[in-house]
Amino acid sequence: MRFGNRKKKRLLIFGLVGLLLIWFVVFPASILLGLTISHYRYKQSFPPQTSVPAVKGLDYKTAEAKLLRSDLKVEVLARRSDLDVPVDVVVEQNPEPGERVDINYTVALVISAKER
Repeated sequence: MRFGNRKKKRLLIFGLVGLLLIWFVVFPASILLGLTISHYRYKQSFPPQTSVPAVKGLDYKTAEAKLLRSDLKVEVLARRSDLDVPVDVVVEQNPEPGERVDINYTVALVISAKER
């Protein structure tokens, strides 16, 4: 008789340890894995981004090359001739340097021009 009770106690202990292992290790690990996968999918739903380089003060050709290397497009919004700056130098840019934008975003430039 005594041998039967010991076997039942052992079985009960192993069962409880198994349940605790499932409850405190397997269950939380599966939840964390699910959250990790969900977060990864969330991040992948956004387009890739790049940082806007500083081009103010550079000549137009150099500024254009720098922006194209950063996977950005270039658009000249205006040419200003009222400044005491050499011709074809970038005097303004939008967005500002360091801002994070989507790849292929258009950076607007204002370029110096000759006086008329």
